[in-house]
Amino acid sequence: MRYGTILLTGLVGVVLATGAGCSDDKKKAKKVKAVEGIAKKIDLKNNFVSMETVDKSGKTMTREGTIREDTEVVINGRAAKLEDVKEGDKVLVYGFKEGKDDDVKFVATKVEVTRASEGGWKSTTPAKPATTQPAKNP
Repeated sequence: MRYGTILLTGLVGVVLATGAGCSDDKKKAKKVKAVEGIAKKIDLKNNFVSMETVDKSGKTMTREGTIREDTEVVINGRAAKLEDVKEGDKVLVYGFKEGKDDDVKFVATKVEVTRASEGGWKSTTPAKPATTQPAKNP
Protein backbone atom coordinates (compact mmCIF):
# COMPACT_ATOMS: atom_id res chain seq x y z
CA MET A 1 0.00 0.00 0.00
CA ARG A 2 2.78 2.39 0.93
CA TYR A 3 4.59 1.63 -2.34
CA GLY A 4 1.44 2.48 -4.35
CA THR A 5 1.05 5.83 -2.52
CA ILE A 6 4.66 6.77 -3.22
CA LEU A 7 4.30 5.77 -6.88
CA LEU A 8 1.08 7.77 -7.27
CA THR A 9 2.63 10.82 -5.56
CA GLY A 10 5.66 10.60 -7.86
CA LEU A 11 3.47 10.30 -10.94
CA VAL A 12 1.43 13.37 -9.94
CA GLY A 13 4.69 15.27 -9.38
CA VAL A 14 5.94 14.37 -12.87
CA VAL A 15 2.67 15.42 -14.49
CA LEU A 16 2.69 18.76 -12.68
CA ALA A 17 6.36 19.37 -13.45
CA THR A 18 5.92 18.78 -17.18
CA GLY A 19 2.69 20.77 -17.31
CA ALA A 20 0.89 18.03 -19.20
CA GLY A 21 -2.59 19.11 -20.09
CA CYS A 22 -2.04 22.63 -18.76
CA SER A 23 -0.21 24.24 -21.67
CA ASP A 24 -2.04 26.88 -23.69
CA ASP A 25 0.27 29.17 -25.68
CA LYS A 26 -2.62 31.46 -26.65
CA LYS A 27 -3.14 32.49 -23.03
CA LYS A 28 0.51 33.42 -22.38
CA ALA A 29 0.96 37.08 -21.61
CA LYS A 30 2.88 38.93 -24.27
CA LYS A 31 6.13 40.46 -23.09
CA VAL A 32 5.87 44.23 -23.54
CA LYS A 33 9.11 46.05 -24.28
CA ALA A 34 9.84 49.81 -24.36
CA VAL A 35 11.94 51.27 -27.18
CA GLU A 36 13.08 54.90 -27.30
CA GLY A 37 13.94 56.76 -30.50
CA ILE A 38 12.89 59.25 -33.18
CA ALA A 39 9.81 58.70 -35.37
CA LYS A 40 10.89 58.34 -39.01
CA LYS A 41 7.94 57.08 -41.03
CA ILE A 42 4.25 56.92 -40.17
CA ASP A 43 1.92 55.25 -42.67
CA LEU A 44 -1.55 55.17 -41.12
CA LYS A 45 -3.14 53.67 -44.22
CA ASN A 46 -0.97 50.54 -44.00
CA ASN A 47 -0.50 50.59 -40.19
CA PHE A 48 3.27 50.82 -40.65
CA VAL A 49 5.73 52.84 -38.56
CA SER A 50 9.48 53.11 -38.30
CA MET A 51 11.81 54.78 -35.86
CA GLU A 52 15.51 55.41 -35.49
CA THR A 53 17.11 54.08 -32.31
CA VAL A 54 20.59 53.87 -30.85
CA ASP A 55 21.67 50.54 -29.37
CA LYS A 56 23.90 50.03 -26.32
CA SER A 57 27.06 50.15 -28.44
CA GLY A 58 26.05 53.53 -29.92
CA LYS A 59 25.06 52.16 -33.33
CA THR A 60 22.09 53.87 -35.01
CA MET A 61 19.50 51.52 -36.45
CA THR A 62 16.01 51.66 -37.94
CA ARG A 63 13.24 49.61 -36.34
CA GLU A 64 9.96 48.91 -38.08
CA GLY A 65 6.63 47.83 -36.70
CA THR A 66 2.88 47.95 -36.92
CA ILE A 67 0.21 49.91 -35.12
CA ARG A 68 -3.35 48.96 -34.29
CA GLU A 69 -6.55 50.94 -33.97
CA ASP A 70 -6.34 50.62 -30.19
CA THR A 71 -2.72 51.81 -29.93
CA GLU A 72 -2.67 54.45 -27.19
CA VAL A 73 -0.99 57.77 -28.05
CA VAL A 74 0.13 60.38 -25.52
CA ILE A 75 1.81 63.66 -26.48
CA ASN A 76 3.41 65.65 -23.65
CA GLY A 77 1.23 63.80 -21.14
CA ARG A 78 -2.08 64.36 -22.98
CA ALA A 79 -4.16 61.84 -24.90
CA ALA A 80 -3.78 62.22 -28.65
CA LYS A 81 -4.34 60.38 -31.94
CA LEU A 82 -1.91 58.53 -34.17
CA GLU A 83 -2.43 61.24 -36.80
CA ASP A 84 -0.88 63.73 -34.33
CA VAL A 85 2.50 61.98 -34.26
CA LYS A 86 4.99 63.68 -36.59
CA GLU A 87 8.17 62.47 -38.21
CA GLY A 88 11.07 63.67 -36.08
CA ASP A 89 9.14 63.39 -32.79
CA LYS A 90 11.02 61.90 -29.84
CA VAL A 91 9.07 58.74 -28.98
CA LEU A 92 8.95 56.01 -26.40
CA VAL A 93 7.12 53.04 -27.91
CA TYR A 94 5.74 50.13 -25.91
CA GLY A 95 4.92 46.92 -27.72
CA PHE A 96 5.47 43.22 -28.19
CA LYS A 97 6.78 40.85 -30.82
CA GLU A 98 4.25 38.81 -32.75
CA GLY A 99 4.83 35.99 -35.22
CA LYS A 100 7.56 33.42 -35.75
CA ASP A 101 10.84 33.05 -37.60
CA ASP A 102 11.05 35.47 -40.57
CA ASP A 103 7.53 36.82 -39.99
CA VAL A 104 8.17 38.51 -36.61
CA LYS A 105 6.62 41.96 -36.24
CA PHE A 106 6.81 44.52 -33.45
CA VAL A 107 3.28 45.64 -32.55
CA ALA A 108 3.04 49.03 -30.83
CA THR A 109 0.51 49.19 -28.00
CA LYS A 110 1.41 52.66 -26.72
CA VAL A 111 3.32 55.63 -28.13
CA GLU A 112 4.52 58.42 -25.84
CA VAL A 113 5.71 61.57 -27.63
CA THR A 114 7.82 64.26 -25.98
CA ARG A 115 7.91 67.59 -27.80
CA ALA A 116 9.49 70.90 -26.93
CA SER A 117 6.92 73.27 -25.49
CA GLU A 118 5.00 75.13 -28.16
CA GLY A 119 4.14 78.45 -26.59
CA GLY A 120 3.83 77.18 -23.05
CA TRP A 121 3.31 79.37 -20.03
CA LYS A 122 6.91 80.54 -20.05
CA SER A 123 7.61 83.04 -22.78
CA THR A 124 10.98 84.17 -24.07
CA THR A 125 9.63 87.47 -25.36
CA PRO A 126 9.93 90.42 -22.98
CA ALA A 127 6.74 91.73 -21.45
CA LYS A 128 5.42 95.05 -22.76
CA PRO A 129 5.47 97.87 -20.20
CA ALA A 130 2.09 98.83 -18.83
CA THR A 131 0.79 102.14 -20.11
CA THR A 132 0.01 104.64 -17.46
CA GLN A 133 -2.22 107.64 -17.72
CA PRO A 134 -2.27 110.49 -15.27
CA ALA A 135 -5.13 110.42 -12.82
CA LYS A 136 -7.96 112.79 -13.62
CA ASN A 137 -8.94 115.38 -11.03
CA PRO A 138 -12.60 115.24 -10.12
